[in-house]
Amino acid sequence: MNFKLAVVGHCSSIREIEAIIGERFQNVDVFKVDFGSDLEADRAQLELERILPHCNAVLYTRIDPWKIMSSRLEHAVPVRYVDVDASNLVHSLLEACYHLHADILRPSIDSLSYNVVINAYNSVGIREASVSPQLVSADANDENFTSKVEQAHRFNYEIGLCSFCVTNVRSVHNNLVKGGIPSVLLAPSAQTYIYEIRRLIVSHSLMELDAHQIVMVAISLQPRNDFYLYQKTILQEVLDQNKAKEYIALFAQRAG
Repeated sequence: MNFKLAVVGHCSSIREIEAIIGERFQNVDVFKVDFGSDLEADRAQLELERILPHCNAVLYTRIDPWKIMSSRLEHAVPVRYVDVDASNLVHSLLEACYHLHADILRPSIDSLSYNVVINAYNSVGIREASVSPQLVSADANDENFTSKVEQAHRFNYEIGLCSFCVTNVRSVHNNLVKGGIPSVLLAPSAQTYIYEIRRLIVSHSLMELDAHQIVMVAISLQPRNDFYLYQKTILQEVLDQNKAKEYIALFAQRAG
């Protein structure tokens, strides 16, 4: 039976995950729930509620869609979201430097804490005193969450507090670029997606187990004909077998 996975998030991220699943996984069916902006929250909730009874797990493409949907509905299946960290920020800074020729010491960043941001710079030898990051935060439960994140980035850029924006929200990134504001997407790596999908598959498998399922382990102990090659006597061989039987008995007791 195929593993049925609901993927919730921006359509571009969903397509990326679909490609990864097609390349790295077998017997996984994807149920897509497009959720790219505040205006789509109600429709995405209805769609997710409709398909949840048919799914084995839910993967959110980012933490923010997960926060929004978790406040609206209960998940009866394993749930994971794909997060970003300092290593993803370093990748985004390199992209901004090479493609945008931006001053990477003056970013406007959402979705990461100050410590994570500074650790990212420190990892490439840039000291905290040299960096002036503008951190954007908004309540994910706010019905205008993505709009407020976008407005904050626009404000930081328009008054000169930053030279470019780094956002974890794909729709915000797309709108900033359309508005002529330099922006790079803070995105997880393919390996992060793979790791989270594997975790969901394992979690579902564990949930399927119950107390009535029995695992049988067959262990055979036989005397070695060449025991003398290992400088053992017949007595020592018998003692070793008895010790092995003792360990097996203890294992069976604990398993029972």
